[in-house]
Amino acid sequence: MNSFWQEIAFRGYLQTRFVESYGAHIGIPVVAVSFVLFHLLASPLSALEVLTGTILFLLVGLLYYLTGSLYLVAALHGTLNYLPVLLETGWSQPLNRAIVYGLALGLVLLFTQVLLKNKEKT
Repeated sequence: MNSFWQEIAFRGYLQTRFVESYGAHIGIPVVAVSFVLFHLLASPLSALEVLTGTILFLLVGLLYYLTGSLYLVAALHGTLNYLPVLLETGWSQPLNRAIVYGLALGLVLLFTQVLLKNKEKT
């Protein structure tokens, strides 16, 4: 459930306000970096995790910007949180997080490509 309130706060509120005030080129990256730094309060992250997390949540922010769907990004975030449990790897090793982030990154890229192609057709 953490993923839903985090997406409401970061994407639904902060990103929306930052994009309205500063445009997508500034608003999305600022909120993505803030989101990753916020997670440093909960647990230490390696440099690799900070980098992959920032890239991942830049793309999640773009996905939200393109779709306007908090349900989609919250479900994606929830899946990302649950995937280590499902794979029985846990979050104990930075490499595990990087692999999960990589899988999620691939999904976000796929969603984004499909959305952009559909937008071009209309």
